[in-house]
Amino acid sequence: MYVNQNEDFYMKYIFRGFFIAVLLLSGRAIMAQDSAITVNGAGPLLTIPSGVSTGAISTVGGSDLFKTPTTNLSNTLIGRLPGLYVRQSTDEPLGIPGMVGATNMTIRGLGSYGFLGNNGFNTFKIYVNGFESNLNYFTTIPAEDIESVSILKDAAALATFGMKGDNGVLWVTTKQGRVGRPKVELNVRTGIQRALNIDKPLGSYDYARLYNEAVSNDNGNVWTPVYSDAQLQAYKNGTGTNVDWYDQGLKKSALFTSDDLSFSGGNSSAKYYLNLNYLNQQGLFNIRNTDATSNEKLQRYNLSSNLNLNFFKIFSADVNLRGMVENQKAPNYSTTALWNNMAAYPSNIYPVMQDSGKWSGTALYPNNPIASQNALGWVSSQYRILQGNFSLKEKLDFVVPGLYAAEAYSFYSYASTTYSKTANYVRYFNNGVTTTDQQTTLKAQPQFPAGQEDLKQARLSLGYDHSFKDSRISTVVDYYGSNYLGDGFLYYATNYQNLSGRVSYDYKGKYVGEAGFSYFGSDAYAPGHRWGFYPALSAAWILSKEKFLSGSEVVNLLKLRLSAGRSGGMNDNVTQSGRYLFQQYYQGSSLSGGTFYMNNPPTAAPILAPLYTANPGIFAEKSMKYNAGVDLGLLGKLNVSLDAFLDNRSGILTQDHSIPDYYGYNLVYNNVGKVTSKGFEFTGLFSDRVGKFSYSLNAMISFSQNKISYMAETPPPYAYSAQTGRAIGVPIGLVATGYYQLNDFNAD
Repeated sequence: MYVNQNEDFYMKYIFRGFFIAVLLLSGRAIMAQDSAITVNGAGPLLTIPSGVSTGAISTVGGSDLFKTPTTNLSNTLIGRLPGLYVRQSTDEPLGIPGMVGATNMTIRGLGSYGFLGNNGFNTFKIYVNGFESNLNYFTTIPAEDIESVSILKDAAALATFGMKGDNGVLWVTTKQGRVGRPKVELNVRTGIQRALNIDKPLGSYDYARLYNEAVSNDNGNVWTPVYSDAQLQAYKNGTGTNVDWYDQGLKKSALFTSDDLSFSGGNSSAKYYLNLNYLNQQGLFNIRNTDATSNEKLQRYNLSSNLNLNFFKIFSADVNLRGMVENQKAPNYSTTALWNNMAAYPSNIYPVMQDSGKWSGTALYPNNPIASQNALGWVSSQYRILQGNFSLKEKLDFVVPGLYAAEAYSFYSYASTTYSKTANYVRYFNNGVTTTDQQTTLKAQPQFPAGQEDLKQARLSLGYDHSFKDSRISTVVDYYGSNYLGDGFLYYATNYQNLSGRVSYDYKGKYVGEAGFSYFGSDAYAPGHRWGFYPALSAAWILSKEKFLSGSEVVNLLKLRLSAGRSGGMNDNVTQSGRYLFQQYYQGSSLSGGTFYMNNPPTAAPILAPLYTANPGIFAEKSMKYNAGVDLGLLGKLNVSLDAFLDNRSGILTQDHSIPDYYGYNLVYNNVGKVTSKGFEFTGLFSDRVGKFSYSLNAMISFSQNKISYMAETPPPYAYSAQTGRAIGVPIGLVATGYYQLNDFNAD
């Protein structure tokens, strides 16, 4: 019963692979708790010894993600990681901003209601090769480039992320070079995508027949048909207008192609991995690609390279570079509106074209779906991403065995532009003009910049990892800083700093204790109020290594895990989401808040009005997380993992309604909101072999629920209308019990 809502409002595509492409129907979630994983938030990577992780971490390999052909990497995660909720809304050929909205994800459900945007989805943080990234970047990574994707869910795994950890972390590792002979690999995937389960409206005859009934019912059950018997007969025998907008506007199928050419190899001194990816997805609209018209289509080019160097037996260096170019074209009319019009425009309103060859249209139904596809021109968007990571690590065993230092730097640059060729057409009905639209020829529009981002990150770390007989100590302390510049109101610059650390003690591979902390600062808050401390403790006990279970042929692994700790939460969005609310800002006000001059007639002049009331005490919300887990391996074939969690949020940024509106404009925000979330996750993997045939079965259950404990809402007239005490986002309203009937009223 994994929560996996594939809600494609517009269309549902199925990809049928050919050539090398093979789409498998099974996915496998790897239990990272019992495998080595490198994790450390916003800092150097800390290797946690195999089998002794104390955190709630789930991982899936890139080879499994590669089995799902899709333009959006997020869609490959559906049903593969316990605790990751994925809801796909469309699979149209979309550019980067559309890609982000096409798939909504949460880790362990919704934990906060505080100005999250996008209904609380996609609020977790994303790290690629140890550095923070975003959905724009993640969704466009080719699955062929992925080594693994992990989700970090509890306080133990999120200990060092500070204000970035409250909603979980998606941790991505890309492929690196391997020791061995040079290897060249070509993967060619191409397929056909078709629209499935389109619920078409009724044809003209059934529509007109039922419309007559509806109008008569509204007229006191007196038969007053709008369509005559002659019209009904014409619709029935095919001589009347009967347009299937879906049939006219859509093609039966479209092509999908994704090709990868990779090179890898190396030796103990130098390893390399290079991949070139080309992706092309065509849309299903029935439009030719010409200078004047364009179907929906997406083309993407990726070039990624990873280089690993070891020299002088002391130094190791990693260089990761990636460049991406994406081009998108679509009809110069909202594709959402196109789908809505095909569903809402009755089949009998008018033919696609008049007898004169002019496009049909009326004042009530002006946007003929077929004409809107073909006669308005096209729009295009271009996206460019350049990203690079550079790291250097020094082994300092000559000072103290196990001591090391590391330095790293990352840059990310994003830019987008738009370009279009537009036109318009005259709407006709019964050979008469029906709207004010004028016929215009195709005209090229100027190319405009549509957005830019620049993110720079750096970190310094000092770590120690050494074993003493039955004990092993792993510890690291690091400093991290980032600077972001981008477009947008109050969003052009953000700066963070994080001093974090983690220490892990392992005794005989049976008893593990771990402590982590983050001292995190952000310029979103007032000076002197910018830093927060976030500690975490965790432990694991591997019972299967105790004498009473050691050597058991039944129980291969039995491990208990406990963790508790605090994370922080902040939003980097525009004002009224928590950024710079300690400063007073103003905005232009129109008639509703302007100054009136008693002229004849009276006139109003715009004035500056407060955007909100500044609050210097604003800070990041807090998340106190608890997790208990058990990992079990039986008979060498069955692996089971079960986690239960509790998340208490406090200090959620909330509009404070304690001051009544009649006291004037008092838009005040405070850290007063509270939410409690809880749930559990279960994963089971059974693997076996019969002769040369091997198989595996995977089961997954994820459940979470939340309740708003307090949100400073305006007291509603009725208690049942309050959001407090309910889950986040629950619709509130009255229950519909039916329509009033005549017998519901007195006879007089």
